[in-house]
Amino acid sequence: MPVLIKFFLIVSCILYSFQSNAEKILAVDYLAYPPYQIQSGGLTKDFIELLAKANLGLDIEYIKVTKTQLKLLISQGVPLIIPFANSYWFDKNSELISSKRLLHEKAYVISHQKRKLETENLLPELLDGKLTFLGKKGYKYFVIDELVKENKILRYSCDNKNLCLEMLEAYRGDFSVMAKPIYEHYITSLKLDTNKLYMSKNYLYTQDRFVLMSNIPQKSAQKINAFIYSLKVNPNWQTLLVQYHVD
Repeated sequence: MPVLIKFFLIVSCILYSFQSNAEKILAVDYLAYPPYQIQSGGLTKDFIELLAKANLGLDIEYIKVTKTQLKLLISQGVPLIIPFANSYWFDKNSELISSKRLLHEKAYVISHQKRKLETENLLPELLDGKLTFLGKKGYKYFVIDELVKENKILRYSCDNKNLCLEMLEAYRGDFSVMAKPIYEHYITSLKLDTNKLYMSKNYLYTQDRFVLMSNIPQKSAQKINAFIYSLKVNPNWQTLLVQYHVD
């Protein structure tokens, strides 16, 4: 049975089960990169477990999906939340509601030591369409997307989640962009040669990560926002921030 058809049947079962429980919410783990996904765990899964144990009166059910599967869940009206996401990464008609800010991160330019790139090198007026950006297939990037659209840079989309940095290490591309915690996790997990890679001194842009909510009651959304607001004094959350080197 094709994977997508099998998943559609699973979605149908989920919808049926949700009809009997108005407070049941699917918590989606789809960010296929560290520290959000690390083997069988990661920050997303740990956050969802923290949320589920918060006694909010919500029935939180964890599920790990691909971006394609997530789009199907949204289109089918499944009540769900997407931790550590940004609405910019989704279609405008997805009608996702953003929670209070969960994380604020800085994205740096990662290049090869043979051609160190700083953020100043990516000013539109200095670009001639020759630099190649390496980005994960299906992912959207602030600043970068506009430069590609204006033919200021080229883009190569990597299928494999690890391929971009491995290509960069081999100098098969000019640069990538990612937050420092993500970069550091890849350096360790992929055993990359830091003598071949360079991270810009300044960040290219900042981005916020929220809990995106789809098809859930307003009362449930309020409970989730109240939980996020309480995280600043939650010792378990502070432990996770230290554990995964995020802030």
